[in-house]
Order: sequence, then C-alpha cells, then structure tokens
Amino acid sequence: MCVVEGGSMRGSVVFMFLALFGMTVCTPPKPSLSYQEQQKKEIVENLERKTVALVDLDKSGNLHPYCSGVWVSKNAILTANHCVNKDETATIEKIVLFQDYKDQTKVVRVAIVSATDSDNDLALIVATVPPDDHPIALLSQVDVWDGQKVGIVGHTVGLWWSYSEGVISSTRNDVGKFSKLLQISSPAWFGNSGGGAFDEEGNMVGMCSWIMGKAPMMTFFIHRDAIKKFLDANL
Repeated sequence: MCVVEGGSMRGSVVFMFLALFGMTVCTPPKPSLSYQEQQKKEIVENLERKTVALVDLDKSGNLHPYCSGVWVSKNAILTANHCVNKDETATIEKIVLFQDYKDQTKVVRVAIVSATDSDNDLALIVATVPPDDHPIALLSQVDVWDGQKVGIVGHTVGLWWSYSEGVISSTRNDVGKFSKLLQISSPAWFGNSGGGAFDEEGNMVGMCSWIMGKAPMMTFFIHRDAIKKFLDANL
C-alpha cells in the first residue's frame, strides 16, 4: 500500500505512524509537461539545432560567437552578408569558422563563402565537412502578418544559443536599399545577426540583419520573400 506524504504537522505524525507498521510513504509525482509544453520544448530544441555560431578567436585564444547562421541544406548555411564581409566587400571563397549545435562535440568547422547579396545583407556559406546530422530550416509557405508571434535563435551579445520571442510589428518595403524587411519587436541584439525568426511551426520567416540602437526592441529581419529569391538563385 502506498500513502501520499502530507506536508503539515499532521502529515508528519501520519508518516511516523505508518513507518512503524512498515507501510510505504510516497511523495506525489512531479507534474509532467502538458502536450502543448512538450511540443513547444521540442520545437525550440529543433530551432537551436538548425542554428550555428560563427566564431572568432579573442586575444586570449578563446572562441566566441559573433554572428549566427541557419542550415538551409545538408552543407549550406544562410547568414548575414555583413557577418562574413565585415568591410562590406563581396568576397567569395572567403573562409569562415563556425560551430554546430551546443550539445554536440565542440568542433570548429570550416565553411567557404559561396554567394552574397549586399543589397539584402544575405550570404551563403558552404561547410567543407558538415556534421553528420542536423535539421534544415524550411521557409514558411504562408503569408506573415502583423502581430504574428515568432521565435528567434542566435547568440545574443555573444551568449551561446539564446532563444527569445517577439512579434512582427510590420512588413517594410521603404527602408534603405533592402527589398523587403520584417520589423520585429524582440530582444535580439549583436550576435543575432544571421540567425532566423521562426513561426510557431518552426518554419523560417526572416533572418536577422540589423537593429535600431536608439529604439530598444526594434529589430529588422530580411523577409522570407527576399531569402527565397536568394536561395533559388544560389543554393
């Protein structure tokens, strides 16, 4: 017989009484995650596995992430052009170092810049030796909308694999040279560049490009439509 242990003084007395008679006292099981919570947990873990860290060596010889990237094929990673061409020149075949998902062996991998679009801040890098298994980000096939909730994965202020959530504030066609942007209210910051914004099904709706420093929580992502055009031409 199993009797649930109480937390009061009366429960303690009952506990001692039952113990004298050799009866088992059980602690109530911890509540498990609900179906919705478990589903959300799995989606977030999957988004993290789709995301890589572009890395540099600091003066002490330690690796740190400075940008993010998203797997779009077995060996190709989408990232921001300004992450791989810091001097804003379109350098093809440049070598970039990256690390795969946080729970895998910390191997520094090599990728080569294969295509860039400076007008839309997009770049494609190809891993010379990709990891054996990783999920691939698919572009959302439905229209994005103002007020839509999105999940964002990157390396915010150099912190490895940070997940946050935001809301699409507006679709912009009138900002500088960019063909199409998503304005997202989110805590994305330096280190999120090149990382994705994903809908609730885990499909990518945008890629982090730049932030408005004087307006907190205002981040601009390259719209899915511009990404699709770039990948169709270069992947």
